[in-house]
Amino acid sequence: MRLGEYRQAEAHGRQAPAAHEAAPEGSRAPTREAIARIDLALAVTGLGDPDEAAALGCTALGSARVVDSVRSRAGDLNAVLAARYPAHSGAAGFRDMYRSLVSAAHPAREAQMVEGGSSHEMNIRLPYLRLIASGVKTVEVRVGYPRMRKIRAGDLLTFVSGDDRQPTRVKRVTEYQSFDAMLDHENARSIGGELGENRDDLLAVIRSIYPPEKERLGLLAIEVERI
Repeated sequence: MRLGEYRQAEAHGRQAPAAHEAAPEGSRAPTREAIARIDLALAVTGLGDPDEAAALGCTALGSARVVDSVRSRAGDLNAVLAARYPAHSGAAGFRDMYRSLVSAAHPAREAQMVEGGSSHEMNIRLPYLRLIASGVKTVEVRVGYPRMRKIRAGDLLTFVSGDDRQPTRVKRVTEYQSFDAMLDHENARSIGGELGENRDDLLAVIRSIYPPEKERLGLLAIEVERI
């Protein structure tokens, strides 16, 4: 998301918890209220305030009704805080609270998080990171190196270019035997933005990065969504 989008999300997000709090006690919806707080926390994280984000997240997880939908949204907040503020004490406190709740509900999933097997970082050229951040580029293409083959749907994948970072969640990973086969099935614009409007131009750029011996290793189309 861009700065203006985070500000719009923050403005909307501050209204939702207030509306829930103003509702009569018997008609309040704890699940929706908790999710609204986490959505606001995601917005203020994007605006550079991890302290408020962590506090909002902890308040949400302290709700009287923390169900899977709340834990799932809290997982998104945890991923963003970990990617953008890895050493922040408030983010660490929220992470501990989140892991404790997930451990109680889903022990196997918590063990996977502690091992760190579902979190990856990937270096990328800045123009492509910006396309991902804007939501235009939703498919990243990589050669099938062993490290890349560890990426699975549901994993956190943070794209890095210098000091710029964009956390995402992996939606799927599809393998192809050639770039031609990949472009027969994937949306070219989702791979290369405006460059994808011309298949031949996109193919030429991809092959300039990955020569034939790399192509023979297999190709992975990694579809992601911003978080």
